[in-house]
Amino acid sequence: MIRQLGGSFGVAIVSTYLERNIAINRVGLLPNISLYNPETVQCIQAFTQNFVSKGFPLEQARQQAYAALEGILMKQVSIITYSQVFSALGFFFIACLPAAGAAHQTSESDRQNQHGRPLGGWV
Repeated sequence: MIRQLGGSFGVAIVSTYLERNIAINRVGLLPNISLYNPETVQCIQAFTQNFVSKGFPLEQARQQAYAALEGILMKQVSIITYSQVFSALGFFFIACLPAAGAAHQTSESDRQNQHGRPLGGWV
């Protein structure tokens, strides 16, 4: 039961951390997308022309261009965020190694009887 609870808490913590960092990273990248930025304007125009060439009306093509730009932004945000979460989990596991080693040493000392001989199990 403790194992189930630990797994549930771990998943909840990682999910919360992931959602929070997605929002933070999205806010961090949004200033790079502006109608005052010539690269952004060129990108929107290229997407709009692409959708118009496929037969969509101009207004719908423009909306799809903005949606495509949002999709690109979210892909980049997701890559950055998952990289951060992976690094954080890696540091967490490395930080837990000394505790796991200490627990292993304690369990081995408990397995020896009064005469200093191992009782069985791993040695």
